[in-house]
Amino acid sequence: MPKKKIMVIVVAGHVSGPMKGVFQLFDNIDTGLYDLSLFNFRLKKLSSDVHTENEFDKEAARRNVPVQFFWQSTFNYVSLIRQAIAFQKQGQFDAVQTHGFKPSFLGFFLRIFCGVKWVCFMHGTTNENLKVRFYYWLDNALQRFADRTIVVSSALKDKVLGGRNSHRVMVLHNAVQIEKPMPTSPSALPARQALQVPNDSQLLACVGRFSPEKGTDVLLNAFRMVQDHQRNCHLVLLGDGQEENHLRSLAEELRIADNVHFVGHTNTPGDFVKDADGLVLPSRSEGIPNVVLEAMAMGVPIVATSVGGVPEILEHGRTARLIAPEQPKALAEAILDLLNEPDSSRAMADAANQHVKQEFSVQVRVSKLASIYESIF
Repeated sequence: MPKKKIMVIVVAGHVSGPMKGVFQLFDNIDTGLYDLSLFNFRLKKLSSDVHTENEFDKEAARRNVPVQFFWQSTFNYVSLIRQAIAFQKQGQFDAVQTHGFKPSFLGFFLRIFCGVKWVCFMHGTTNENLKVRFYYWLDNALQRFADRTIVVSSALKDKVLGGRNSHRVMVLHNAVQIEKPMPTSPSALPARQALQVPNDSQLLACVGRFSPEKGTDVLLNAFRMVQDHQRNCHLVLLGDGQEENHLRSLAEELRIADNVHFVGHTNTPGDFVKDADGLVLPSRSEGIPNVVLEAMAMGVPIVATSVGGVPEILEHGRTARLIAPEQPKALAEAILDLLNEPDSSRAMADAANQHVKQEFSVQVRVSKLASIYESIF
């Protein structure tokens, strides 16, 4: 039986959670059955088509995954359609797999005009701005024409148009590389030394972009309450985004700035998370947060809000402490329990570690995705 050729289209500059899943697929798919080709987008330069390598490009090169590009002038979607059809004629792909609105736009045209099977991934949306929400609405409308739509959680399935069609819309949870769940630097300083805080201080970590749905403002208000009881506790925030100036001002206003450390975006968040007493996820909404799966694999105790797909991977009182969103007091109490009950926290972290190994390994996820491929051919 000849290999099935699949065009995987993403729009990425960073290695976000969804892109980690894409690279996991390329690393673990059965190459005897499938031939995958990776495509990304670049804005066309006025002088040349030379572009500066970004984080995604470097990671693809490190993994020896070739990337082909759709070259785009601003809002020139007609050109993108022509390029997609040209790539299809050249590659004779059996299916297209898309991640994001622009990829879905091309997946739709390849499905309708070229008869290519279409697998559409829906990763959820953010509340960054009206444009992002509008693109998600369009993505949601287009995916109704896909042969299969894949969502990362049952909670997200309910938000997808036609989500009750269990034959077409399927849940495929994210996965984590158990052996090396989160990137670390080979010569990194211990986290407390890097942050210049006392070695006996307590340390909490929060990883995620500074966007409203991530709830970092709720965490800062909760941390103000934690400080009333644990003055030697420090919080490290790993990420960047549109809310950063507001969050820095809030930390100053709450008089906790000396104990809150804004590290910014880092390619090696494991340098800090591995040394933390706990990971906190204060989100207002989520799909399946990769950082939670990574912390589970690292054996780090977790406090998280019970939103989106989080309850699908964590069980309150057994593998983590879960609370309702938008509740800074409850979040503070859960954090204090994590810090002041180390035996209980360790038992939950150990249970979470066993659970992630059994249910959320990369090999299990890729095997399930391969079964979805087979169902459309």
